[in-house]
Amino acid sequence: MWSAWSRSLDIVKLLVRNRADTTKLNRNGCTVAHWAASGGDLAVCQYLHKLANVDFTVENFARNTPLSHTVAYGRFEVAKWLKEDLKVDDTGGNAEGLASDFVNWADMGVGLIPEEEEVERRSVYSLFNSFKDWRREEMGETDNNGE
Repeated sequence: MWSAWSRSLDIVKLLVRNRADTTKLNRNGCTVAHWAASGGDLAVCQYLHKLANVDFTVENFARNTPLSHTVAYGRFEVAKWLKEDLKVDDTGGNAEGLASDFVNWADMGVGLIPEEEEVERRSVYSLFNSFKDWRREEMGETDNNGE
């Protein structure tokens, strides 16, 4: 799990090749998917998904998913991959709610974070809006203006 979080693709590959158990949970119910998503290395996440069949939709004991973890750590590229390529659903709205909270806190001046991190968090939040629009269009729904 630590190698996935620390963005160590070579070590992740070595562990997978040597039959590391990618289904293990930590005491909070987090899997290697949660750790990889938190670390934010897209190549690590993609490798684990494609070659080790790691499930990136699983919830931990607190009902947080790897998508929630990408939001918590502001990992835009991984969040985008989860939402757009894997079509991970934010069941319960935990990730979207957290993304909204970070943007609202920044707007209120709460939680002093560096400007580049704020930009990243706003980018993560925008994924939820664009994905909702895409799903609505896919289902043939329109907004209140008939658009």
